[in-house]
Parts: sequence; C-alpha cells; structure tokens
Amino acid sequence: MGHTTPYRKKAVLLNVNLFKKLKLWDININKLILWDGHYYEVSITSYMLVKDLVKLMSKWIFALIQFLPLSTFAVFAFWHGVPANDRWLQSFLFGALLGLIQLAILLPQKKTLNRLVLACNIYLILGGLAVFFQQWWYLKIYGSFRESAIIILIVIIGSITTLYSSSGFIAVKGSDRKFSVYLLLASVSMIPFAVIFQGNRIYAAVLPIIFLAILQRYLTHIAKQMVVVH
Repeated sequence: MGHTTPYRKKAVLLNVNLFKKLKLWDININKLILWDGHYYEVSITSYMLVKDLVKLMSKWIFALIQFLPLSTFAVFAFWHGVPANDRWLQSFLFGALLGLIQLAILLPQKKTLNRLVLACNIYLILGGLAVFFQQWWYLKIYGSFRESAIIILIVIIGSITTLYSSSGFIAVKGSDRKFSVYLLLASVSMIPFAVIFQGNRIYAAVLPIIFLAILQRYLTHIAKQMVVVH
C-alpha cells in the first residue's frame, strides 16, 4: 500500500470500476477513500483471484455435468466403434436410466431446468422406453433422422417453452421473450448442419449442441442482468 498521485488515483478508480462491472472481483471501492489524509491503492490479492477463478470453473463444470447422461450414452455406444443393434439398445437403456436419475435430482430444485438438458434427457428417455416396451417403430424414426433427431427435439422443447413458459427457452423467469426466440432460431439453424453432416456425430450433433449451450449461457447472462435492472 502506498500513496498515489491524482492521475494514478483516477486510473485505479477506473480499473476498480471495470472489475466491478465485469463482476470479476468483489472489490470494496471505499478502500480508495481518504485514509489518514491520503489515498491508498487497492491491492487485488491472489486469494481473491483464485476464489473467483474457482467460482467460474465450478459454473462451467456444473454446466458440463448437466450433459453427463448424453455424453455417457455416446461414449458407451461408440466405445468399440460403430455400434451394432444390441449395443444401441443397451446404450439407450443406460442413457435413459441416467437421464431419469438426473431429472429426479434437478426437477425438485427451485432453479429452472436447463431446456437443452431437458431435451437431451427426453431424447434418451423416449429411446429407452421404446427399447423397454419394444416399440421398434419409434427407434426406426431415430434411425431415419440420425443425429438430427436430437436437434429436432431441442427445437420442439424450445418452441413449447418459448410460447408457454414464463421462463422461456433460456430458463430465466421474467426475461424478455426475444432471448428465447434468438436461441430457438439458432436451434432451428442447426438442423441443416445435422442433415448435411449426417453420420458424423461430432459435426452433426456434438458441435451444434456445444454451440447452443454456449449461446444459451450468453443469452441467459444478458437476460438476468436486464431482469435485475428492471
């Protein structure tokens, strides 16, 4: 800690205000007020940096864990290359079980359920139920649409929640409906990619879902800020 010139004091104030706006650090701006007749420079400790990095990482880790049932389904199905019919059936049963367990954990919570996660779990659960009840016609539909089946389910869930849910597609209560429409339009635009790259699960499903998940987090962040302001 030491004295700062008026020019340096302004620079410090600007930096602190920037940090506060970005919500990267919990800085108390009163630390820059006169103390014993002098201005003192704020010291951003490594503790604060680590604390916020851990908080940021935990949010992203939680976001990735939400897609665990779908990720596990894909890994289990393709572990030994292109799966045979029996492997597909086992994968859907396993994925459906994980999806049900996850929904049983998430639904009782007060936080609105991530719509992309909901759509992915519905995809697995419907496939698992079709296997369990031997509804092969439904699995043939999955087989016909291939990777685009899950994107179409995302669009269906997105349309329903955009029109009929107060939280919308982005799952933010009281948010402007336009953000849900943006995410819905982005979801629809992923269908051609799934069709064009059919058979390539990375380009047809994985990358589109990752893109939508990132876009959802971005729109959710903006929507939450606007809800707080209003």
